[in-house]
Amino acid sequence: MLPRPLPISPPPACARQTRPGLLGRTAVRCRCDAGLERSLAAQPAIAVPTIVLHGLCDGVQLASQSADAARHFSGRYERKLVPEAGHFLSREAPLAVVQAIRALGER
Repeated sequence: MLPRPLPISPPPACARQTRPGLLGRTAVRCRCDAGLERSLAAQPAIAVPTIVLHGLCDGVQLASQSADAARHFSGRYERKLVPEAGHFLSREAPLAVVQAIRALGER
């Protein structure tokens, strides 16, 4: 007889939050404990030039979640919000992605 698998459950410090997503679907986010956030914040700043593209219709990650990301970068950092694009920017707004890549190469 095979041993019974252990039940899989989220860590106790993790609280699930739901919010309506696109097309009436529900997106689920996990809010992790403050210890993990402190550990991530202690990492060295990212020094490479970076452009963050965030779709305003993203049903997976709200645009507000990347609003304060600049603090993680010491190199040139730019954040662009892409209207009418969701989570798959390369499919939904390919021109914006190409322009961002070209902009990194020009500077």
